[in-house]
Amino acid sequence: MALTVGILGAGRWGQVHIRTLTSLKEEGLVGQLFVCDTDADKLANLPSQVDATFSTWQQMVMQQSLDLVAIVTPPETHCQLSIELMSKGIDVLVEKPLGFSESEAAAVLSCSRRTGQSLSVGFLLRFHSGIQKAKAMVASGVIGALHRIEFTRHSTRKAPAEGDVIEALGVHAIDTVCSVQGEVEPQRLHISQLKTNQQNNPIQTTMWLEFPGGIEANISVAWDSQNEQRQLNFIGEQGAIFVDFNNHENIQLQNKKGLETIATEFSTPPLEMEWRQLLSSSPQQDNAKSSQFPTPGATLRGARWIEQAIIGAAHQIGEQQTNPPRD
Repeated sequence: MALTVGILGAGRWGQVHIRTLTSLKEEGLVGQLFVCDTDADKLANLPSQVDATFSTWQQMVMQQSLDLVAIVTPPETHCQLSIELMSKGIDVLVEKPLGFSESEAAAVLSCSRRTGQSLSVGFLLRFHSGIQKAKAMVASGVIGALHRIEFTRHSTRKAPAEGDVIEALGVHAIDTVCSVQGEVEPQRLHISQLKTNQQNNPIQTTMWLEFPGGIEANISVAWDSQNEQRQLNFIGEQGAIFVDFNNHENIQLQNKKGLETIATEFSTPPLEMEWRQLLSSSPQQDNAKSSQFPTPGATLRGARWIEQAIIGAAHQIGEQQTNPPRD
């Protein structure tokens, strides 16, 4: 059964969702597609597959019978919008972060359980073919005991004036380095470098996470970078695996034999994979049950450690203001 889908937010990333869904609509996986944004300019020149547009989500919900809504709005709106939509009997895909604290994430999860509506959080990299392949290879012992994970996401995009790179990019990094180890809980987080903009919001940061068994994860996320970098590296006692986020077809294995290219199992872009899974497993489909993705434990863990990272950054910013560097 083709589902009726709504998109809240037609900004930069919202447009990517729209393009993906219009393609899936052509396959018959989406029945009708509606888009909402408070900015009329963003609703101009949308693909012809969009059935109608709205200036408020309340209008869209009142006038259309929606099976599923994707929330691609500013992060500070995610928590409340998720709760309001699920309370109206609509399944939700919400972009990260789900909330700015563990308590906010818990409130959304509680609403999902109470209403019986499905909740998915947009941890896109869980659907990346290269990461899935690397995770399986690490688990099978291809590079021996894992020592370190390196996550780099540097963007040349100008930092939003009110944006926070930890909330925008760090949230993906923390979820990824935990999930690839089998949903392991970190033991400690330390921010080693931090750069802020004029509004004192973090725009570049480096942090370390320590895990049981001595495994470390180095995370570097940044806006305003000179070059784009999207990389996940696994360093083991017998070699290393390198994943380029832009490459969905293969990854690199480095060991004593040299550098080898390893094909992935599929080459579908992560967002398309995410939507395909969501549309096929929706409770609106026959015999499907309501669900939460990732698991509640993984969702709360991610919120917990992002909250710790935000607190750590705020502490460093406070110290920098109290003790500015001397010339």
